[in-house]
Amino acid sequence: MGNEMTSKPLNAFAIFTITICIVSGVVGCSTFTPVPTRTAIATETPTSAKTPVPSATVTSTPEPSPTPYNGPNTVLYIQDDNQLFSIHADGSNQHEIAQGLNFSISPDKKKIVYRTAQTSASDQDEMIVLDVEQEKIVFRWRIPGYCEGFFMSSWFTWSPDSRRIAFILVPYDTVNPAPDCDLELNRENMGLYQIDLTSAKITRPPIDAYPYLYTLSFISLLYSPDSLKLRIGTRGQAFDAETWQPVNSEPFYDLLQVGNQPEKIGICDTFNLCLYDQNDQISKRLTGYQKTWEGIETFKLFPDGSAIVYETQEHRLYLLSLSSESHEMIGNNVWGYFITPDNDRVVFYEEDRPGEEANIFVVNNDGSNKRSIAAFPLGRASRDIPHIVLSPTGEKVAIVNHDGIAILDLDNNDFVQLINIPDGTPTDEISLGIFDWY
Repeated sequence: MGNEMTSKPLNAFAIFTITICIVSGVVGCSTFTPVPTRTAIATETPTSAKTPVPSATVTSTPEPSPTPYNGPNTVLYIQDDNQLFSIHADGSNQHEIAQGLNFSISPDKKKIVYRTAQTSASDQDEMIVLDVEQEKIVFRWRIPGYCEGFFMSSWFTWSPDSRRIAFILVPYDTVNPAPDCDLELNRENMGLYQIDLTSAKITRPPIDAYPYLYTLSFISLLYSPDSLKLRIGTRGQAFDAETWQPVNSEPFYDLLQVGNQPEKIGICDTFNLCLYDQNDQISKRLTGYQKTWEGIETFKLFPDGSAIVYETQEHRLYLLSLSSESHEMIGNNVWGYFITPDNDRVVFYEEDRPGEEANIFVVNNDGSNKRSIAAFPLGRASRDIPHIVLSPTGEKVAIVNHDGIAILDLDNNDFVQLINIPDGTPTDEISLGIFDWY
């Protein structure tokens, strides 16, 4: 989230197995009433070969309405890989909201989009947009597919204004069709889709605008900061999001502005960091990794543009000062890191001995005063997904520990164990990871 970028588009499509979100204001999570089932919404229009863009069902016209963050109130998390639950931060009012895959939260923190399929090979799959505050479905559409989900959706990508959602339908070649399946590959159903939540329209670029998509299993999508353009891949074709007219010579959407300076920071050579000039041309290389497996995996820019924190493929965490260009390793075997909004600190999760011990560390923005604010053994938490997420105010961090999920205050170390794993639960049945706060 925030100012993090990655050099590996595939990472963006990882399915997280637990979601933590904090909702401001009054949230409709105070009862045990679940989200309406599919029968509560009018039946969607079936997909057909003659209608490559099926109509969708809408129950309201959602409008972005930013609300100031008022602090922790409600937590959303995923249990058993596909069950979305709500629980107040004090542990009360826990109840299930939805079931599905590929949950993705909107930038304005008001809506969640997901697939209803229970597995990647499910034979029934719908796209659902959920109003989080009201726990109400505001948009649904049946994802076209044949024979136990031969087609699957890519990761959902939100526009920065939270009005549009883009995704790709591609062949899912690892799924073996059922023996009685008469597999029919409908070329018109594959490719790029965009949902406009204000008009409830599903639109697509011309079918021949991106023929290479049909051979790819995963690809990233990036909206421009003003939400008016959509790029296929980090350096691929860009389109006008309204007309689908190709846009040429557009700047890279993954570059980050360095404070009030004209320069930008971004990935170059696939696994290094570079400084870009006003014309988005490389002006200086900030790192000099020669091997992909040693290069940069993700990076985050301090809000004031003073420094960068980046993680290598080997999970080493470095602090890079943009004024002195000095590099300092501040963490080893790191599995999640954040910069506080006040530019003062870096918070990260580090394993001391893989599979045995871990710590939540805080270090000053100059690399000094590294200190542990929480130490705990591992053994029950999955290690291939995020373990920590910093709150929007930078005062608290949600963590996965050996007991379940906890919330920790960075300043006074107040600790609240929010979700508990039952004693004796087998390790291979636990899959925990944190997605977001709001």
